[in-house]
Amino acid sequence: MINKKIMVIAAHPDDEILGCGGTIKKFILKGYKVRTLIMTRGISSRYLKSTKTTSKLQSKLNTMSILANKAIGVKDVKYFDLPDNQFDKNSLLSLVKIIEKEINLFKPKKIFTHFYNDLNIDHQYTSKAVLTAARPQGQDSVDEVLFFEINSSTDYQINSDGLQFKPNFFVDISKTIKFKKKALDFYKSEMRKYPHSRSIKAILNRNISLGNSMGLESCEAFQIARIIDK
Repeated sequence: MINKKIMVIAAHPDDEILGCGGTIKKFILKGYKVRTLIMTRGISSRYLKSTKTTSKLQSKLNTMSILANKAIGVKDVKYFDLPDNQFDKNSLLSLVKIIEKEINLFKPKKIFTHFYNDLNIDHQYTSKAVLTAARPQGQDSVDEVLFFEINSSTDYQINSDGLQFKPNFFVDISKTIKFKKKALDFYKSEMRKYPHSRSIKAILNRNISLGNSMGLESCEAFQIARIIDK
């Protein structure tokens, strides 16, 4: 029996859509069950202290995040309250244990997560924790682990050998990019004004440019961490 379970593990709300929104929609249309983990709520690092205003902003982001995921067909989203942009202040082991528990409960075949050399520290720690939590375990292994790219983090890393993202797996999202755009619209508070790298136009332009390089209308690119053919 084919395991049709996918887990998306993202550091912040919006990363899951930025990195693989079109791809996830495509898999859902094929009958896959998807669970998304978002490790931090994503507001706390922008302010010196919590106030009624920040609480309202966080509440709004929470709602928009749920709607964004529903826009691509994901209803199973789990949030954690880890400190935003401070993952380096906690042990990597603590993050591994959280993710390991979720993997054992859901037992996904595929995991999509961050590239381990993104500029953002939370992305780095999330990626490393996923690789540890999803380490090969024989018949219980996660068969596929793929890194996605995030505009304004992956592309902001210095272009030095061993640090840059090197995609080697491409998914045609020509028919699902419209769902990705709809989801990004819910995340307008997290987007920036064009031509910022994390503007909706720039994000979709990246997908279109990648797609054109593959002879497609649009695609999302991934770097393979592991694929096991059983």
